[in-house]
Amino acid sequence: MVKKDVFGEPGTSGFQLGQSIEPTCVSPDSESQMQICPRTALSDTSSDSLLDFPRSPNQSSAGLCSLLGGAGAHLKPGSAINTGSAHNGFHLTSAYSAPMTLEKAKPRPRIDLDIELESEVCVQGAHLRGTIKLQVPKCIKKEVPLLLSQARVHVVGFECTSSVDNIFIFYQCRAPLSELSGSFDELFDSAAGPLGWKQAREGKFDIPFAILLPEDGSCGVPKGKISFNAGVSVRYITMISIMTQDPLDGKRSIAHFYRDCEVWPCFNITTILSPSSRPLVAETNKNVFMGGQGRLRLSARLHRLYWVSGQRCTVHLCVSNGTKKAIKSAAIALVRTSTIFRPHENRTTGARLDPDECQTSTVTKSLTESTLEVGHQSSRGHASAKGWWMGVDGGQSMEFAHFIII
Repeated sequence: MVKKDVFGEPGTSGFQLGQSIEPTCVSPDSESQMQICPRTALSDTSSDSLLDFPRSPNQSSAGLCSLLGGAGAHLKPGSAINTGSAHNGFHLTSAYSAPMTLEKAKPRPRIDLDIELESEVCVQGAHLRGTIKLQVPKCIKKEVPLLLSQARVHVVGFECTSSVDNIFIFYQCRAPLSELSGSFDELFDSAAGPLGWKQAREGKFDIPFAILLPEDGSCGVPKGKISFNAGVSVRYITMISIMTQDPLDGKRSIAHFYRDCEVWPCFNITTILSPSSRPLVAETNKNVFMGGQGRLRLSARLHRLYWVSGQRCTVHLCVSNGTKKAIKSAAIALVRTSTIFRPHENRTTGARLDPDECQTSTVTKSLTESTLEVGHQSSRGHASAKGWWMGVDGGQSMEFAHFIII
């Protein structure tokens, strides 16, 4: 079977030119099908990754907490992360499964990483692009060249508290760096060994990459970036991670670096901006002080569910004034109600208890408000008057529309 050209230009056939034949073949009558992937990025949603952050609320995200660091992303000396027992089909020894030290937390890191993003904002279905800055210092004294393996780019979305002690991961897209960049092999002085390790080349390297954020929801559904006054936020990071090994003692560690970014969901504008089959309706009624025995009845109606930031949100109002007082103003407010669920922890061991048991707190905030004031009456000597809405007198009913800027 011909080989796929992973690093080919967009619009090409997707196959390598020349006599590049894979040893295996796919029969036309078999159930196997070859999927042609995008030229600039592949999305890896498998669960066999070293940094396979759990997406279930029943699992701990202590590994991500260790990678994020403390205040100002500061890492404590000797910080480590627990790893799994399998990675990309390789059989791992007990030493591999033991906690690995973070390279950035060492007094003298053997490898330095950085990320430059083309933009901090990316939309689901598009490519997140950037450049990885990698530096391998020269060996000193009895050091030998470092071995590298499992270089990956991660895009992770999570909810967290201000102290980053409670984390819930809801979005993760990752891919091997070798499939995201054509200049990846420049980092190495040797071919891959039996377990995929390659000898790192000394020097500075700039590695451009582009990772596709799938639109099908296979990596989760992004929520955009949200911050609350209650010390809770929705964050996203783009991170590079590489496993390192010292050939002399066999010790392994993880080199990583991340930058904050934003990932927003992609919507079908035709669908979400079309009128709803059942409009949103809210109704209320109450007595008015010094308004007699009658009641004031109010209903509000929205003709669609989604509104774009910056546009007018039109609300259709129906007022039935059964009181003796005239209604001279009408106000519309946009109110955000946020309910925060904090899991309970065992104060002795620090372990989380039943995930369904949690402490809840609700925060309500008025984001914006728009008030419609009654207009002026016609007066002698004036061809017009201020305002268009004349209010609702006692014993009358009226339908009108007002708006609020989102």
